[in-house]
Amino acid sequence: MDIINTFIEHSTEIISNGGILLGMLLIALESFIPILPLSVFVALNTHTFGLLPGILMSWLSTCLGCYISYLIFYYVSNNIIYKHLSKKTINKYLSYLKKYFIFLTENHLISNYPLYNVKGISFKRRETIIINWMPYINNFLGKELHPETIKLLILISQGYDLDQLL
Repeated sequence: MDIINTFIEHSTEIISNGGILLGMLLIALESFIPILPLSVFVALNTHTFGLLPGILMSWLSTCLGCYISYLIFYYVSNNIIYKHLSKKTINKYLSYLKKYFIFLTENHLISNYPLYNVKGISFKRRETIIINWMPYINNFLGKELHPETIKLLILISQGYDLDQLL
């Protein structure tokens, strides 16, 4: 019991010397490293700063820590992972994760299936090709074409190769 009392006294002394920011930093740090004991940090804050200020400070820092960690992981996933991996690769990894969790669920190693609503990223599997494109030339480029460009497009549409034209 003496060990617990000395830990509480020593921790509250450190938190009170560091001020409110140190107490809030401990709680926000728990949002990034979930294995840290949130209840211990909240109890230390309430013991150091009082019941109502400690609970409000802990609640506010939990919200801020979760929001900051969300923003960091959102940035990492959108700007780093999606730029370097193709959509097919991401879908392949998601299918491997689904197979893994299906295995865990079927063998009763976990009680629920966490990836039930996760879907892959959709992409066009086939390109749309317009066969009769001559009337739509102006729509493609959005402006009037030079007469030489129109002649070149007409010759290409008739089957002439660029080597024959040049």
